Amino acid sequence: MFPKKTQNCQLEIGQLIERATLLLATNSSSPRLDAEVLMAELVHCPRSTVMAFPERTLSQSIGDAFQTLVELRAKGVSIAHLTGHKEFYSLDLKVSSDTLVPRPETEMLVDRVLSQTVPLQAASILDLGTGCGAIALAVKQQRPNCRVVALDLSLEALRIAAENGCQLGLEIEWLCSRWLTSLGNCSFDFIVSNPPYVEREGVHLLSQELSYEPRLALDGGTDGLDSIREIIASIPNVMATGGMVFLEHGHQQALAVSKLLQEAGFSGVKTENDLAGYNRVTLGNWL
Repeated sequence: MFPKKTQNCQLEIGQLIERATLLLATNSSSPRLDAEVLMAELVHCPRSTVMAFPERTLSQSIGDAFQTLVELRAKGVSIAHLTGHKEFYSLDLKVSSDTLVPRPETEMLVDRVLSQTVPLQAASILDLGTGCGAIALAVKQQRPNCRVVALDLSLEALRIAAENGCQLGLEIEWLCSRWLTSLGNCSFDFIVSNPPYVEREGVHLLSQELSYEPRLALDGGTDGLDSIREIIASIPNVMATGGMVFLEHGHQQALAVSKLLQEAGFSGVKTENDLAGYNRVTLGNWL
């Protein structure tokens, strides 16, 4: 598919992208876009520049590096993991094999928190299972006066999250903890989480892309609700009066999550749909 190695071989960007598009056609829903994004990453140019100058030539070494990335993409490795970063809420975030790649639907959690606060409000916000720090950093950028605490069980994920915070100049309190076990005597106005919620038997049925992500961030136990149960059972210990909780979950788990929140003493429990119309976020008030 790609040109054989020859000494001092010069390869045109347009030709490489065309060949990559053909290779990815059976494995990706956006083969040309994937090829262009990978090329832009390699040549350190915007994708628009790559598209505008297909006649630009590259060295064989760059061509070989591009081929390696395309072959990995064809095996199902996500674009985010290949490039090492992902956009979330207009933030360019570093990701790795130790973090879940943030999804567009998770931006709903940020939207819901922002809808309950005003720009200069000094509320306290807790992000449970922060991963690369996407939710915590997006909220902090929009609500700089808020105190934002973010925790994760994975030290490697927290390292990535802290790097993102430094890169963006956003101050977050990062904490290594299994959910709420290490918080001590704290109280928060808002608690938000995108916990593992995939049923254990279904983890191996996930897409190729998700198979390259940390199982710790996906496996929610037999029915997918283990982490959610643990979170809801502990939340009252750190929830301020009048506070709110926002939980992302699978689209078939809304009724179960709502029942768990109600049984824990939350009121005003309701579920909201994502842009695709699926039940995605359930919230409740602590009075």
